[in-house]
Amino acid sequence: MISKAFVETFLSNKTFALVGCSRTGKKFGNTIYHELTKKGFVVYPIHPVAEEINGVKCFKDFQSLPEKVNSLIISIKPKDAVTVLPHAVSAGIKYVWIQQGSSSPEVVNICKENNIKFTDGECILMAVIPNKFPHIIHTSIWKLLGRFSDQ
Repeated sequence: MISKAFVETFLSNKTFALVGCSRTGKKFGNTIYHELTKKGFVVYPIHPVAEEINGVKCFKDFQSLPEKVNSLIISIKPKDAVTVLPHAVSAGIKYVWIQQGSSSPEVVNICKENNIKFTDGECILMAVIPNKFPHIIHTSIWKLLGRFSDQ
């Protein structure tokens, strides 16, 4: 279950690091980037190789970001997330949104062991208001099924 308090705190940061944009532009991380920036958020894609993706500047690592970032969105395979998270911890990341398909028990344990507040298995685009189709339907279903808590 995801809490309203976590969502509000995470989104109140307004600036995020994002791992999961691809050079082809076809991964869900690219969609996250475009949707969040359209809504006024600042999103810094982190990519170990690409300097730019579709005209968007990428950063090699957390240390190369132009400002301190407290929140990270992960949209990569769990085995890659396990590799990225220790670097996020070193960079002082305090909040992590782990997209569906990016979580594993090991990913969750790294967050817990390092006192990182996180959510996993939920789509960030369902939480960003106003959301649009199909995310508005998912958000409604979330609430009906009790997967979204007002706590």
